[in-house]
Formats: sequence, structure tokens, C-alpha cells
Amino acid sequence: MSSIYSSRHEVEKAVDSYLKGLDVATKYNGEYSAEAFSICVDMTTFLYEHGQDELALQIGQKRLQAAETVFSKNSTEVASSHLFLGHVQTALGDYNKALKAYKEALKVFEKTPENYLDFLHDIYFQLVKVYCFIGDYQKALDFLAKADQTLVKANIENKLGLAEMYFKWAQEFGELGGLFEESQNYTKKALDIYKSNEPVDKRAILEIYAHLGMTSFGEGDWEKAKELLKECENYIDETTTPLICKTIDFYLTP
Repeated sequence: MSSIYSSRHEVEKAVDSYLKGLDVATKYNGEYSAEAFSICVDMTTFLYEHGQDELALQIGQKRLQAAETVFSKNSTEVASSHLFLGHVQTALGDYNKALKAYKEALKVFEKTPENYLDFLHDIYFQLVKVYCFIGDYQKALDFLAKADQTLVKANIENKLGLAEMYFKWAQEFGELGGLFEESQNYTKKALDIYKSNEPVDKRAILEIYAHLGMTSFGEGDWEKAKELLKECENYIDETTTPLICKTIDFYLTP
């Protein structure tokens, strides 16, 4: 029933069902059994996605203990449990514990085969964010270089996937503060990839130009903003986002 409630986004019913399942697994297989671990993985993912961070932390700690009991210390199951705790502790603002969790995960994933590159660049990027939150921008930049290198390696056959992640990074950097130049650089990297790809993804390019234009407005560079937003008109068609088009019209209207 947990999966059904989860798919319906019925949070209270899903949580209740997960907890009942965890009680059953604990009773018959042990508190830190493989069955309990499996339920904790599904439950923590659901809780985190629905903003239930406090409970996600509580179950995430059980998940880690179960992983350490069932699997070896250097297993990806243990490492991914540390990674999950890092995500939750970041969301809760407990940055020192988040750093510790990410670095524990890093010890394993840096030694794993290349099919775990997605985990690795995620950890590097999460470290970038946490170091930004605590104001250590030099360390943030150090890990950004590692994140970029790993992301490129993971998407060597998927240029559009690389562009999508670059733009996602750029948007997050813009919100973090302290990495404004990097935000602009990664936005432009994404734009270059989208422009060079065939067929051209007009919607993606439109969103990037709109983002650059809004950023310039925020900086007070009105002329540059209007120039960038004017560029959006070259990519507006029936596939592009109506909301972005309305925003462009608003700012370009004299």
C-alpha cells in the first residue's frame, strides 16, 4: 500500500503504511535487517521529496545503521545512506554534519567503478553548495572543478544531459550568492551546447536567454537585459513556455 499512497502523494497514509511495514520487518527480521533497510530506502526518499525532513533524518539514521549491519563498511549501500543524510542535514541547515556525511560517502564513491559517476558529481556539487552556505567560497570552487570534471565524464555521450545539468547548476548558483560569475559561465556553457545541437531545442534556449535577461535586470543593467530578452523572440513558437513569453512581453513593453 505504501507505493500506492506514495504515487497518489497521500503523505500521511503513505508514512503510516511505511511505518507499519517497518514494524513488521523489525519484528520478524530484525531492526537492522536487509528488509528493514529496503523499506527505509523507499521511505526516506518519499519523505525527503515531500519536505518531511525531520522524519526523513530519523529514518535515514536507521537506514544507515541497517546498511552498516547488512553490508560492508565500504559498500555503496552504506555510502548512499551517508549521501542521503547529507541531503537532509543540508535541508535542515546542519552544515557541519552535512559535510561529514558527504565526505563519508565520498570515501567510497571515489573508489567505485565509473558507473557511479552520477553519485560522485552529485556529492561534489552538494559540497559546493554547503561550502557556499558557510561562506567558504574557495573550497566551493575547488569542489566545483571536481564536479564539472566528473559531470563531463558521466555525460560524454549525452551532451544535452550535460547542458541541462549546467543550467540547473547555474540557477542554483544564482540563488546561493558568492558564485555569480560561475552562474553566468555555466549558463553560457549550457547555451553553447544547446545551440550546437541538432535539432535545436528552442524551449531550452528560450529559458536560458530569459534567465540571463532576468539576471541582468536584477543587476540593474537594463540595456543588456532588454537585448537578451529581445533575443528570446527568435525562439518563441508553439512549444515554448507561455509564462516565459508573458514575462518577456512585460519587460520589453515600453
